[in-house]
Amino acid sequence: LVSWAHRRHSVTILSNDKDLLALVDDEMEISAIRPDVPPPNSNGNDRIPWTAESVISVLGIPPCKVRELLALAGDKSDGFKPYPGWTEAEAGPDGKPKKHPGIGSAAGLKILKAFGSVAGLWAAMANPGDVIAGVGKHNYEVLLRHGPDAGFRGLELATLRTDLALDFDRLLPAPVVQKISKAQPTGAEEAWDG
Repeated sequence: LVSWAHRRHSVTILSNDKDLLALVDDEMEISAIRPDVPPPNSNGNDRIPWTAESVISVLGIPPCKVRELLALAGDKSDGFKPYPGWTEAEAGPDGKPKKHPGIGSAAGLKILKAFGSVAGLWAAMANPGDVIAGVGKHNYEVLLRHGPDAGFRGLELATLRTDLALDFDRLLPAPVVQKISKAQPTGAEEAWDG
């Protein structure tokens, strides 16, 4: 719907969903409501639109890379984490179980800065030394444990579909709203027995 409208009108989306920041461009505004991270200089006003510059300032990546970051770090609100951590049954030197947190936003950003994309990361895995140098031994182990399919599945989940065959043009010639006067029965009266 947004892609269809975007060809004809300026579009503003009101949402607190981080995924939608991937749509930010010069002609599309995303205004976050109750955002986890408000746009810079919003001074408590949650209707200041995100720009490509503010996405880079807050997330450290341009809008076109938001889906790549989510493919690595996951999205808690959407319930997916491609590279989760784990706790080892064997205790560490301090007597507590060893915890591996998995790939989060900071590690995902580090991976994107080093390799550019999920595909770039897995192409580089042929040279483990380069990957370890780029993301650290722990993150390398997390990536190996879950494999490339997790990242590519995450990329699929984080991709906003803009190519669905929806025919909204047929709705343009006539309005779809009909006024109902108080004198007209709506059918709801019979359902109310209250």
